[in-house]
Amino acid sequence: MTISRTLRSLATACLLALAAGRANAGSVFYAGGLTVNNYNLGYGLDKWDEFTAVLDAATSDRVTVGADFSDLGQMLAHDALFVAARKNSAARLSDVELDNLATFIATGRRVLFVGEYNYRTIITQFLDLVGGELGTGGAPDATAVIANEITAGASMVHVSVARTAVGGTPLYDTAFATLWGENVLTVLDMSVFSDSDWDEADNAQFAANVAGWLAASQTAAVPEPASVVTLGLACGLLAGVAARRRSAAPSI
Repeated sequence: MTISRTLRSLATACLLALAAGRANAGSVFYAGGLTVNNYNLGYGLDKWDEFTAVLDAATSDRVTVGADFSDLGQMLAHDALFVAARKNSAARLSDVELDNLATFIATGRRVLFVGEYNYRTIITQFLDLVGGELGTGGAPDATAVIANEITAGASMVHVSVARTAVGGTPLYDTAFATLWGENVLTVLDMSVFSDSDWDEADNAQFAANVAGWLAASQTAAVPEPASVVTLGLACGLLAGVAARRRSAAPSI
C-alpha cells in the first residue's frame, strides 16, 4: 500500500469515527403492556419476543422499563418514549402523565404510542393529546401510501384488528399507523408486532423500521467534547499532510 493510499484510508477512518460518534443509538423509556386474557403484548413480554429483540438491537440495549409516565425527570433523562396500551389498575393515563407527555413531545424528541383495539380509552386520550381523533376499525391488510423510513420495504402490513386515527399523516391506507408532526408515531394495533404475526406480509420489516425510527431520536447521544477535539485534530493533521504531499508532487 502506498503512502497516498494509507493517508486516504486514515482520513476515511477518521470521518467514519466522527460519524459513528454522532450516530449512537438513543435511549428509550418504556411503560405499559397488556398482560390480561393471555395477551402478553408489550416490551419484554413473551408474545413480543421478536420486537423486543429488534428494539434492543436498535437502541444498543438502552431501553428502560418504568411503571408509568408520572416522573418527568425520569422521562427527560431519555432520548425517546415508548407508550404502550395497558390494562391494569392504571389503564388510563393520569392528568400528570398527560401533562408530562405533552412536555416531552414539545422537546422534539420522538414518542411512539402503540394501542390495542379493545382498549379505546387510552388511545383516545393519546390521540387527543396530539390533536387527533379515534376512527373506526381497519382492514386486515394495509398498503403504504407514504414513502419514508417507516414504510421502506414494508409496502404491506398485516394488522389483526386495528383501530384507525383521524388526523395527522397516515402512512397506510388503513390509518393504523400515523405520524403527528415530525416526532410522534401512533400504531393502533399491538398485534402487528406480535410473534404470531411476525412473518405476515412485511410486518417484520415494519417493526424493524419503527424500532430504528424510535432509536434515532437523540438529544444526548453525542461524542464527548474531548473525543471530538481529538478526532478533529487528527483529521486536520491528515488534511495538512495530504496538502503538503500535493504541493510537493512534481508537475507532469
